[in-house]
Amino acid sequence: MSRTDLVTRSQQSLGWLASQVSIANAAGFSDISIVSEFLIQNLYNLLEDGAKYCNTNIDGPNADSINLADSGRRIAVQVTSNTTSAKIHKTIAGFERNKRHEQYDELRFLFLSDHYHPAKKDYSVSDAEIEFEDLGQLHGRISRISDPDQLQREFAASVRDAR
Repeated sequence: MSRTDLVTRSQQSLGWLASQVSIANAAGFSDISIVSEFLIQNLYNLLEDGAKYCNTNIDGPNADSINLADSGRRIAVQVTSNTTSAKIHKTIAGFERNKRHEQYDELRFLFLSDHYHPAKKDYSVSDAEIEFEDLGQLHGRISRISDPDQLQREFAASVRDAR
């Protein structure tokens, strides 16, 4: 796969995901968010050196404040289609209430939206960094992959394993 193909397919796939999440949420369905967590878990594991994200909802649905966690690198992720300030504050409150800062040094939000950038200065977490990413930024990270063929092989294998 060429770099151009990777960028085009990534853009199409993430654009499709953003539109499907939006439509499903408008109709009151949240199943696509669950599928999205596994997709994002696989992507993060491929994009970040040494990453070993696991889905925290496997043990119990809707784990409070986080959906994905990389315990070794001490990163917790909230994958959400809800871009409201209330959602961000609720997640932070759960993170702090459950003392997740003792396990994780970073709380990252991945918004299942193509363009959403809350101001970091408006939010803080006790003893942890806070990061925000949307699907557009994730697409940017995918487009910088040095070996598109390896990404395609590993991602296809990870999707098969997740089934």
